[in-house]
Amino acid sequence: MRGASALGDLLEEKPREDLRTLVVWLPILESDDAPPSAITAGAIPDRHVRKRWDPDLRVGIEAARALPRTAKRPCRMPTGREEPEAISWDCVLVFEKGVRWEERLPAPSWFAGPVADVIDDARRAIDAP
Repeated sequence: MRGASALGDLLEEKPREDLRTLVVWLPILESDDAPPSAITAGAIPDRHVRKRWDPDLRVGIEAARALPRTAKRPCRMPTGREEPEAISWDCVLVFEKGVRWEERLPAPSWFAGPVADVIDDARRAIDAP
């Protein structure tokens, strides 16, 4: 919930027409057995934000693939399996304007996590030219 609140505060203070945000919740912890509650999801404003529940972990797997193998936890968490080798969660990924997700998620221009701990850095990354 801390990450959702921090991200929500950032998006409220910096409303930008050109900023598109995708927030994806993944079932990582045992207690993550359903989409986020209305309270948790409500911490993030709906303006230009797409919110998704990803029970199959597809976005987390693709995000980990897009990051360097040296990326630290929680942005790239090894699974101990061959496939998927890693998963990303509780991480902010920032992409250059105009970058599109086609067959594979492109490499972000900036990433870090956990979300609640890196929100000031995320703010600077979003504002970078």
